Amino acid sequence: MWSWCTKDTPLPIGNELLKNISNSAEIERNCVSINIDMGNPKSTIIANIFCNTDETTDPTPPNLACELIAKKPNDKMIVNSTCRSTSCGINHQCKKNDAVKKLADKGVDILNIRYGSGIHLSACSRYFLFSYESTTYDDAREKCCALGMKLLSVKSAAKRYCLATLTKSYMEKTGDNDISDVFWTSGTDLDCKGNYRWCSVDRAFVKSEVRWANIKPIVKSERCVTIQMSDMETNTALQTADCSAIKRFVCEVRQSGTTVQSIQDECIDLIGLSKDEVDGLDITKNYTYSMKCFLKCVADNLGMIIFGNMKGGNTLRLMEKYDKENYDFIKNTQTINLCNTKLVPNSDVCQSTYEMFLCGISRQRQFFNKIMSPNNKSNYNDNEPTLMPEIPRACYNRMNVRCGRNVFYQLILILYAFLTHLLNKNRYKDV
Repeated sequence: MWSWCTKDTPLPIGNELLKNISNSAEIERNCVSINIDMGNPKSTIIANIFCNTDETTDPTPPNLACELIAKKPNDKMIVNSTCRSTSCGINHQCKKNDAVKKLADKGVDILNIRYGSGIHLSACSRYFLFSYESTTYDDAREKCCALGMKLLSVKSAAKRYCLATLTKSYMEKTGDNDISDVFWTSGTDLDCKGNYRWCSVDRAFVKSEVRWANIKPIVKSERCVTIQMSDMETNTALQTADCSAIKRFVCEVRQSGTTVQSIQDECIDLIGLSKDEVDGLDITKNYTYSMKCFLKCVADNLGMIIFGNMKGGNTLRLMEKYDKENYDFIKNTQTINLCNTKLVPNSDVCQSTYEMFLCGISRQRQFFNKIMSPNNKSNYNDNEPTLMPEIPRACYNRMNVRCGRNVFYQLILILYAFLTHLLNKNRYKDV
């Protein structure tokens, strides 16, 4: 399978771009090049080439194209700027079969965990399992993985509000406080101290979206993050703990459905849209503030917007998947670049996301309508495997490869730039 090997996760390349790919076993051309003709966007193609230029007789090897995610100031995230990597690394990997085997070797009955050792609840288009048993952080992560679920991530204030509402509803219906306790979440800085991430989905902590019980995390030996569940949103807060401590845990999984539809349903519940607001999502001029925040929730969960920037790679893949008949690489890239300017830094995030979607509708109505409204289900072709940025997979031979800067190569480039500057300077002086 041909895949885009991104930093987050490899994703299959759509068939529309594979027209010029040769799958002959006799030709080991396992890397992809792209030929872009700015004058004729329709002629943009990709083709497979040798990964090692020593193996080719092509007199003109392809140029190198790099991309970089535009970063916001670090004060928006809870990060350590000295960390070599910003990803969760091994803590992001969940292999169900391996996890089941590990637990079986320990004599753990998976069916007992699923059906006899916890409280199963549903809210915000998610299924939650609140464990009765207490265990370590690593063991909790393995058990959730073995169940086909993930350790809880509380990426947003809306998710925290959902959990508080769920706790309150449970306490009112049952009369007990079984889920008003401290539970493990997927939050940790184990890969680099001070660099907190939700490792079930490999996302950084955003300061404006999290609430700490102690104002800020304790950065000592307490490297894993718990949540105090409460029927009050203000008391539903995070705190750090020693990863070997024995605590209860929460597993979660998104309810079944197509990618976009299930995320839309989840965000409707998270934001609390009324039926009238849901019915009115097709009419952009009548959007309430809650409806605009619904758009932010959808864009965040689809990976279209990360830390206030429209992520081009994820958005292009969504366009390729949900609007194949109108897919145009050049036009789509131009749309992303233009609409990204609507996401104004330090502005109201719900309002700026709404402006971004309005920009998208003015240029590619069919795609953005599908993303914005659950009422627009025409031409859905979502029966293929879900392409979610949250699903960890690995490209061949890249499991443990880190992207690091080559200092020697950087020095060579700086020296080259300096000599070029001197040469140009002397040339103009002679003139």
